[in-house]
Amino acid sequence: MKAGHQVVVIGGGIAGLAAAYVLQKDGFDTEILEASHRVGGRVLTAREPFARGLYGELGAMRLPANHEIVNEYLRELGLDDQLEPFEQANQLIYLTGLKRTITYNAFEDLLRQKDPSVLNLFPGLHDHEKGKTLDELWTEAMAPAVGMNATQIRQNYDRHTLQSYLEEVAGWSSACIQLYEYCSAHVVLENAFEESFADAYLSSEQQGTAARMRQLKGGLDRLAWAFLQQKDVDLAARIRFGARVRHVVYDRSAVETPIRITFESVAGHSVTKQADYIVFTVPCPAMTTIRVSPPFRAGKTSAINQVRYVEVTKILAQFRTRWWEKLLNQKYNAGSEGGLVTDLPIRYLMFPHSASSQFAPPQARGVVMASYTFEREAARLGVLSEADKLRLVRENLKEIFEEDLIDDTIEVSVSHNWSNDVYAGGAAFAYFSPHQHTRLYNDLLSPDWDGRACFAGEHASAYHGWIEGALRSGLRAAFQVSEHFLI
Repeated sequence: MKAGHQVVVIGGGIAGLAAAYVLQKDGFDTEILEASHRVGGRVLTAREPFARGLYGELGAMRLPANHEIVNEYLRELGLDDQLEPFEQANQLIYLTGLKRTITYNAFEDLLRQKDPSVLNLFPGLHDHEKGKTLDELWTEAMAPAVGMNATQIRQNYDRHTLQSYLEEVAGWSSACIQLYEYCSAHVVLENAFEESFADAYLSSEQQGTAARMRQLKGGLDRLAWAFLQQKDVDLAARIRFGARVRHVVYDRSAVETPIRITFESVAGHSVTKQADYIVFTVPCPAMTTIRVSPPFRAGKTSAINQVRYVEVTKILAQFRTRWWEKLLNQKYNAGSEGGLVTDLPIRYLMFPHSASSQFAPPQARGVVMASYTFEREAARLGVLSEADKLRLVRENLKEIFEEDLIDDTIEVSVSHNWSNDVYAGGAAFAYFSPHQHTRLYNDLLSPDWDGRACFAGEHASAYHGWIEGALRSGLRAAFQVSEHFLI
């Protein structure tokens, strides 16, 4: 009988919630230890300091329509009728060299026409790179890998970063790489090639549209809290907040409950719990702060220490009116929502979908994801004070739109630099380096301590940075516990 057999899940993010949910339904006595005051992990919906009813996403923000496990859980948790559109398309672009804001469609037309006002910004483009949109350049560059399965891609391209692939395989000039970097919304050139190839709908306008992105009404953290609101699986009574795990011991000689977990509460006292199994679901950098005895096997330890994560900073800003809806529609004929790409420090912003349920009358205000940056650009913004971030947003938007209404309507902001998030271990999400799929992936997924310790999290999946990956990894870890129990 599984009842009476204790499983402790470390971390109340999406992976931990999924693992605990399945294990509890399967008959195990399950408990979640979460160091923070909330569930969701890197799903972080911000409602403060915004006006009542408004929110924005500082972590995960969109759900591709083809993510099957997400869709299954939305149905399971009663949220499948709570989805609304998420506009993925880039509508506008502003480059300082152009000194004007234009629609992304107009920018693509300028590229097709080999317009000097654009080409002169990127001197050194090869002749065969001119006259093509970024989508066309990307499609040509990816052609050698199209049709390959994951194993074939690793055999052929595992040594490549995205940049080295574009240089050595696709033959892009440095100017073409610069064009791609500054004029696309999501570019991490240091990624393993396989990462960027798998997430092509973040690099291709056409594939981004085909992904049919959605968002959850009321904020994506509703998905996390829904796990705690199911009547048949009372996870709300099985989670302990403010519990920071410090030490985990596995005693191979113990007949029962061979695992001992010691954690500190926020009040400062130490608590020890016994368990038959443990599931680690926190990001790898946070894992390194937990002392484990005996140490995990060498391959597991190396994988935890070496897996690469990206740096991300997001800034959300509230405006007194949703001025962009009228401006995008009337001045640019570009709808009323979607992305803007720029080479200014904010780099990428996204205007929320005008049909969002949070904008139901009489709500006139709105929250914009005013900046989304990666790596070195995220580090530069991350060290700024909140006031300086808001000032930067205001200055960049005034330059982009040349509108006094920015000063008239901007009110408050909130930001999150994931490198400073202690609960995530300073990790936004995993993006492997070259060779890490080959060298680390299997060790990240496999159990340790004679099958008593299992591991989950988006890093331990094929969907890095996505809720789909977190859910799949949680399911796999739960299955590994059940499988070991039946042996």
